[in-house]
Amino acid sequence: MESAIGFTPWAVDDQTKRAAALEQFRRDMEMVAALGGTRIAAPPSGINRTPDMDLRAIAERYRSLLEIGRQVGVVPQLECWGSALTLGRASEAAFVVVEANHPDACLLLDAYQLYKGGSGFEGLRLFGALGMHVFHINDYPADRRGDGEGRRPGLSGRRRLSSGSRAAKPVRRRFPRRPVAGNLQPHVLARTTTPSRWLGPDWRRPER
Repeated sequence: MESAIGFTPWAVDDQTKRAAALEQFRRDMEMVAALGGTRIAAPPSGINRTPDMDLRAIAERYRSLLEIGRQVGVVPQLECWGSALTLGRASEAAFVVVEANHPDACLLLDAYQLYKGGSGFEGLRLFGALGMHVFHINDYPADRRGDGEGRRPGLSGRRRLSSGSRAAKPVRRRFPRRPVAGNLQPHVLARTTTPSRWLGPDWRRPER
């Protein structure tokens, strides 16, 4: 298992809620470790509807999460959600990761979330394997349309994420219902079950 996700509100301003969330996140990481995992996504749960939050404060809270992860042996990867009012853009997440000033700090980026939040894709070349262990290609509903009538936005063919790593070449086939992960060293490419924009205009979601 490459990674999992935790939805506890680890970055909220309320100290009591944040403390409880950190303890829950610890339990989540312990579960991931017991299953053989080494990473867990840390999205902006609890702050995604709160605008104009202090990113330096979030960086301190992310550092606390990283310290717990180091104790457990699971790395929390900071994830941005395109619809979030805080940490909705890759630039915000990058600031938090750098400001955390921790050796395990890293980003978890997602093709759709980048597109939805308006981050674009050119900045991906700035992130190497140490700063981005996993890149998600997922969350694309079959009826979503954008650039090129269903084609993935902003990338054509193989596109370099950073030195020594590449984005996946587009494929055209149906994916199984369960997630599939492929290891593109030094990055891990995580595929899930809704990749219509990445499969091209002739892809259709299987009937459920």
